[in-house]
Amino acid sequence: MSAAREQFKIASLIIGESDITISPDAQRDQQTFIYDLLQNNYFKPVDMPAGTFDVSLSVREGRLVWGIKHHETGKEAPQIIQSFGGYRKLLKDYLAIVAAYNDAVRNATPTQVEAIDMGRRGLHNEGADMVQSRLEGKVETDHETARLLFSIITGFYSSSIKSPCI
Repeated sequence: MSAAREQFKIASLIIGESDITISPDAQRDQQTFIYDLLQNNYFKPVDMPAGTFDVSLSVREGRLVWGIKHHETGKEAPQIIQSFGGYRKLLKDYLAIVAAYNDAVRNATPTQVEAIDMGRRGLHNEGADMVQSRLEGKVETDHETARLLFSIITGFYSSSIKSPCI
């Protein structure tokens, strides 16, 4: 990662108070994704100075709420409030293919597992693109950071429909 990109990073990400109860499996998965995210990310909020950022994610009244605060200065960016509906179809499709993948791992040939995994990765990339698109003009991220943020967002959705999360 370039030196300029190293100047904009997430220092912490917390799952804030939400209207939905996150299942223990989804909580565990979200913590794993958060750990991975904190190891390497690029997160540049518009109109914020270089540094690291404390981010919170929650779901309130069916909306995904992003809180962003500059770790060193304490300056807060305006909250980003997004309709969860914009993510819903992709999340539903993604969780369906994850379930198919998990089943295939137990019951299918390696070739079938690989084919399903390619589809899963494609939807995951689509999710990353959606995160970047919906944050456009507010926060700039790289693709890998957006992929991990999509994974974390998936935990909210999977809990809201009582579906397993990966």
